[in-house]
Amino acid sequence: MFEKQRNAFSKIIVRRHLYQDYDDPELLKIEIAALKGEIGSVIELYCYPQQLLEIGKILYSFPTKYRDEYCYEEGSEDPAKRFLYFFKMRIYTYTPSECAIEFSMHLNLEEPYGYKTNFTLYPLYASDLRRLGESFMTFSELKLMEFEWSSHENFF
Repeated sequence: MFEKQRNAFSKIIVRRHLYQDYDDPELLKIEIAALKGEIGSVIELYCYPQQLLEIGKILYSFPTKYRDEYCYEEGSEDPAKRFLYFFKMRIYTYTPSECAIEFSMHLNLEEPYGYKTNFTLYPLYASDLRRLGESFMTFSELKLMEFEWSSHENFF
């Protein structure tokens, strides 16, 4: 019971920045902030609206079965690949009725400028993920510059 109360206030903020890549005009620069109580991290990354729509559709119908899992990754943890960042959002079930979202956000720079953050938002339920999926699908239409989601529907 204490674990569920302690982790009850999870929040995700996704923000789109005004950005123009003349070689690839559909490319978006977004900022993702994820918070679990007093722990959180923010990362900027580049993606396409279709990727945001895909994430939304998967979240909307998640889970399809017990032990279901979906992982979205951008960048790389491998220094040899020379990516500026690594972002991973892994959604999975850990009981028949409860889900979690694991975040890994790394800025691959030399210390003290770089960082590595790993944490998990839990417990989440299918209804929480459905709301998050709806937010991603709406955001992919590029009519909004930002959305906020909380594990408690009416909290934020």
